Amino acid sequence: MKRISYCLFSIISILVFWGCHEMDEDMKWYHYESDSYVTRYLSFDEIQLVQHPACPHTSALLIEAVMNKQGYSCFSTDEDEQLKYEAKCDLYNDHGGSFKWMTNQEFGCRNTQADRDFVSIDIVSENDWDESHPAGTSLNDVFRFASSSPYKYIASGYKKSYFWMNEELPEYVHKYYAGVAYDRAYDEKSMHLVHGLVSELSSDDLILLGDCTEGMPKYVRLGALFPVNKPTGSKTHNLTLTMVDTEGNVLTATAKINFTTWEIYQ
Repeated sequence: MKRISYCLFSIISILVFWGCHEMDEDMKWYHYESDSYVTRYLSFDEIQLVQHPACPHTSALLIEAVMNKQGYSCFSTDEDEQLKYEAKCDLYNDHGGSFKWMTNQEFGCRNTQADRDFVSIDIVSENDWDESHPAGTSLNDVFRFASSSPYKYIASGYKKSYFWMNEELPEYVHKYYAGVAYDRAYDEKSMHLVHGLVSELSSDDLILLGDCTEGMPKYVRLGALFPVNKPTGSKTHNLTLTMVDTEGNVLTATAKINFTTWEIYQ
């Protein structure tokens, strides 16, 4: 008999304050519990490569999944969506936990992940980067990658926690976390870091990348790229990022970036 994850909730109405924003006193709040850590997966078929909009001087290129498709969760009532969600839980062996949260209609499910895993990442430029990297050749050894994933936490049976502030980490990793400020990194210690030269990443590093806590975001951040040196020729480059998922689908994104004032992370 197929094992079915459970996701139970009850409705309460409360008045709360979130940061400096007063919530509507008529907003319905839910207590829910699940035996799976990830309660929702967001589908996408497009990625984008952008400079950090809020922190333009962090010298980071953000890799974002564009959320232009319907997701699926433990709350899904559609049978096909239920089956897709159960298949994901089975794939990651995300069963047998005991997770309880409170959320509301505005923020929706917590512990949301993008629903694609990847086997490779590649970056190229239309221009020569330096003598060793002429136009069109891989720049995977020129960029460092930073992201996070709950996969190790789930695979350990929810026992292998991780808190990034307890470890000495490269500067670019701290900048990535400081810019993203994951709730799960602070509260639950379930998000494990993924970082290193893009050329050193394996497919095992590219499982359940990124993080989205709650709500229905337009974008889910899959990670960020940081240069280890500056181009020796033209400082402006048209970059192309290519990511291949586990089903063989190819997603690409382009960006025109001027690296003149960028920091480097050797």
